[in-house]
Amino acid sequence: KYDSAATYYEQSYNISAQIGDSINLANVINNQAKLHANKKEFDQSLKLYLLALDIREKIKDINGISRSYNNLGEYYTFYVPDNQLAESYFLKAITLAENQQAYVTVRNSAQHLY
Repeated sequence: KYDSAATYYEQSYNISAQIGDSINLANVINNQAKLHANKKEFDQSLKLYLLALDIREKIKDINGISRSYNNLGEYYTFYVPDNQLAESYFLKAITLAENQQAYVTVRNSAQHLY
C-alpha cells in the first residue's frame, strides 16, 4: 500500500519538478511527508513538511502556507506530540486562512484547538 503510493508520489514529484510547477511540487512533497508520518518515519516526515512550507513561502502561496501550518500542527498533535508547537502552527494557519477566506483550513485547524 505505502510502496505504491510512494511510487506515484515520486512520479508526480519528477513531473512537477520537470515542468516547474512549484505549487504541485509542494503538494506532492506534503503528501510524501504524510506518507512518512504514517510509516512512523518522523524525521523524514518533518523534513518534508518543512520543505513544502519553504517552497510555498518562496512562491508566496498563502493558501498553501496556511495548509502547511495546519499540517505541521497535525504533525505535532498526532505524530510527535508537542501541544505548544501544535497550537502555534494551528493559530498561524487560522490567521492566514481567515485572511484568505479559506474557511476549510480555518475549520480544520480550529477543530484541533477547541
